[in-house]
Amino acid sequence: MKDSLSHIAVERFLEQGEYLPSGRKVQRPDPVVSVCIITYHQARFIEQCLDSALMQQTNFPFEIIVGEDESTDGTREICQRYAEEHPDIIRLFLRQRETSVFYVNDRQVRLNVAWTQMAARGKYMAILEGDDYWTDPHKLQLQVDFLESHPECALCFHPVDVIYEGEAKGEMKRLPQHQPKDFSTLEDLLVGNFISNISVMYRRGLLSTYPEWFFRVPIYDWPLHILYAQHGLIGYIDRVMAEYRIHPDGIWSQKATVEVWVEMMRMYGMINVGFDYKYDSEISRVLRNHYSYQEERATEHREWIAELEEAKDWHAQQTANWQETAERERQTIEELHGWITELETARDWHAQQSANWQHALQDKTAEIEELRSQSLWSLLVERIKRVVR
Repeated sequence: MKDSLSHIAVERFLEQGEYLPSGRKVQRPDPVVSVCIITYHQARFIEQCLDSALMQQTNFPFEIIVGEDESTDGTREICQRYAEEHPDIIRLFLRQRETSVFYVNDRQVRLNVAWTQMAARGKYMAILEGDDYWTDPHKLQLQVDFLESHPECALCFHPVDVIYEGEAKGEMKRLPQHQPKDFSTLEDLLVGNFISNISVMYRRGLLSTYPEWFFRVPIYDWPLHILYAQHGLIGYIDRVMAEYRIHPDGIWSQKATVEVWVEMMRMYGMINVGFDYKYDSEISRVLRNHYSYQEERATEHREWIAELEEAKDWHAQQTANWQETAERERQTIEELHGWITELETARDWHAQQSANWQHALQDKTAEIEELRSQSLWSLLVERIKRVVR
C-alpha cells in the first residue's frame, strides 16, 4: 500500500543523502560487517561509542553507519568530525526529524533505526547505540567466526555488563540475568527478551523488508530479534564484550514501571497479529503468566495500600492529638503572656509610685529641715534679746 508505513519508510529512505567529507576521495571496500549506530542527544557518550567501534580488530573490512537524528546538544558536530577523520569507514547520515519522526494515531513512528539498517552493505550487521559501547576489540571477529561456523544460526549474541549513571539506580549487573542456552529458538525469545541489542549480530539479508507492525512498536530491538529468529537459531557466546549504560536520559529510564508493562503487552499483541497468530499459543501463555504476575503484584500492592491507609489514619489521629495538645499549650502560653504583661504593668506602676514616694519624701525632708532651721534661729534670736535686756 502506498500509504503504508513500510512504503513511507522506503520512500523517505531513498531521499536520504550520505554526509561526505568535502574534498576527499573515499575508497570503501565491500564490508563483511555493517555496524549500525543510531544516536540522538548523546553528546556525552557518542565519542566513547564511536571509539569502541573503531578499535575493532578484524581480518575483514567493516563499515560504521551512523544515523544522527538531528541533535541540538553537539552530537551532530561530533559525528561530523569523526566522519571527517575516518571517511573510509564511517558513513554518516544526517537526519531531519521532520521526516524521520512523525505520529500515526497518536503513536510515534521513528524511522532512523530502519533507515540506518537499510543502508547496511555487509554480510552481517551489528547494532550499537550512541550511549553504549563495546569493551572487547575482538567482538566483531568472534561473532563473524561464530556465524561462519554455525550456518544454522540467524543471529548470535553475548552478555553485557550494566552500568548506572547519574540518578539511575538498579540491581542488574549483567544482561541477560540468567544463563541462556547455547542455542535458543524463536519460541524461547517470545517468552521474553534476553538479548541486549548492543550484543547482537544478525545475518543480514534474511529480511527483505520490515513489516508494517515493526514501525508501530515502542522499541525496536526485541521485535528485530524475533524477525531474524524466524530464519534460524540464536547462538550464544559466553563472553562479556560490551557495557550497557542506564541513565536518566534513556528512553525507557523516563517511563514509569506500569507504563513500560502496558507498552510490552501492547507489543505482544502487535507481534501476535503480525505473525498472523502463528505463535498465538506461546504468546497467550506468556500473556497469561504476565497478567497472573501483575495480579499477584496488584494483590500485594492492595495489601500495602491497606497498611498504608491504616498507617495514614493512625498518623492523622496522632496529628489531630498533637494539634489539640499544641492548641492547649498555645492557649496556656497566651495566658502566661497575659499574666506577664499584667505583672510588667504592675511592676511599672509600682516603680512609678516608688519614684513618686521618693520625690515626696525628699520634699518633706527638705521642708522639715527648713522648719528645723527656722526654729533654731528663732530660739537664738530670743536668747540674744534677753541678754541685751
